[in-house]
Amino acid sequence: MNPVDIILKWKKHSMRTSGREKLDKTDEFWELIYENEKELRIPEGTLLYRVHEGGLEKPELETFDDMGENYEEIFRVYYQKWEDSLAIDKIRWTNNWLSFTNTPDVIGSNYFSRKNLRGFVIVIKPLKGINISEFHNGGFNEFEVVAPMDKSTLVEILEFDEFMSKYGTGNSDYEKIKNRILNE
Repeated sequence: MNPVDIILKWKKHSMRTSGREKLDKTDEFWELIYENEKELRIPEGTLLYRVHEGGLEKPELETFDDMGENYEEIFRVYYQKWEDSLAIDKIRWTNNWLSFTNTPDVIGSNYFSRKNLRGFVIVIKPLKGINISEFHNGGFNEFEVVAPMDKSTLVEILEFDEFMSKYGTGNSDYEKIKNRILNE
């Protein structure tokens, strides 16, 4: 498979909280791209953003009672997922190359909202990264940058609303809706 096909396959991967598989193999690919495709490197000092699942309503046991005899077990899974979304210490710093964006407007987009990505936002200043936003293949453009999830490059972790207040440009869907509500 040629590099462009691999990048497009990476971009097509659906967002899931369980993450990607075979990161050791993709890490090797991204290291090669970083070494060989200098024009795709992000400038030093670029801030990147990664948001985690969150903004979910607290699950209530009675809303699961129509899910069969294992409804309590199903509830516990959802409840744990909700609890984990509230805990910064559940963020995994694996140093694997992962997806970020280089614009706060993506974090505040309706696209991310529909995927329940309203949790903590990680802000990093990576030592290396690859801008793959030019490899856009239709749909919503996430202005995607791939960089290592390296804790030593951490700038800060903010709750979603704090992040939008600090880094927002006023152009995201979230900010437009919030401003419209405030001005009514």
